[in-house]
Amino acid sequence: MTYTAKPQNWTVALIFFFTCVPLFFIIENQAGQVFWLYIVLLGAILLLGLLRFRISVEPHSLHYSILLLSAKLYQVSIPPEKIKRLSFCRFGWTSKGVIIGLQKGFSIRIVRFSDDAIQALDAFARDHQLPIQKTDEYRSLEK
Repeated sequence: MTYTAKPQNWTVALIFFFTCVPLFFIIENQAGQVFWLYIVLLGAILLLGLLRFRISVEPHSLHYSILLLSAKLYQVSIPPEKIKRLSFCRFGWTSKGVIIGLQKGFSIRIVRFSDDAIQALDAFARDHQLPIQKTDEYRSLEK
């Protein structure tokens, strides 16, 4: 099953707005170098707003990818043998998340996905007898 993270567009829009306000003052003062710095910054903020995260839970592996619109920027396939542990944590007030610890390489954070994705990862870990760590805060959200 494939799951996509819920984007946080309102935060990106707010940062974009507060970055655009000083841009109008720079245009009036005609400061050339700072103007181009703000243009690059606005472009980076727009690109961040277009990022999407996707995880696919298959019977014998996990597939994690980062997309910019529909173009894949990063994709990794993780068999159960490469997973050291799954840490179920609480992110924010009511958000559940999972940190997939790998044998080699960086850990992967699964945050802002639906509860179905978190439950699918829990079932995947139980099916393959992977070590699971659940924090007390996460357990309070499960109730």
